[in-house]
Amino acid sequence: MPKFRPLQQRFWEKVDKKGINECWNWTGSVDKHGYGHIMARKSTNELVKAHRLSWMLKNLRVPEKGKWICHTCDNPRCVNPYHLYEGNRKTNNEDRVLHDPNSPRRNAKVINEVLRCAKIE
Repeated sequence: MPKFRPLQQRFWEKVDKKGINECWNWTGSVDKHGYGHIMARKSTNELVKAHRLSWMLKNLRVPEKGKWICHTCDNPRCVNPYHLYEGNRKTNNEDRVLHDPNSPRRNAKVINEVLRCAKIE
């Protein structure tokens, strides 16, 4: 019978860990969008997103209900907990628009932010 290995051990075996400011890419299986995942419970075939698990291991808690774990680096394979933050669909979409140079909404968002700041000063 195969020896049981804790989830945390299996997780770190599949991380290409680099410097603290660099992306730590997931080397295990990924979904069709490029996000890593790992089997949390074999008995129920429960998969957990690798970046979400990384965030939980660092913060020692489960994200609040309805919260997402978002990337500051926009790299779906990245599991560096210092590149992850707890957000929601809105913050994730806003972040993606600001980081995607090809987004048609990006320029409008940047211009609106500049105008908002100009009004304050």
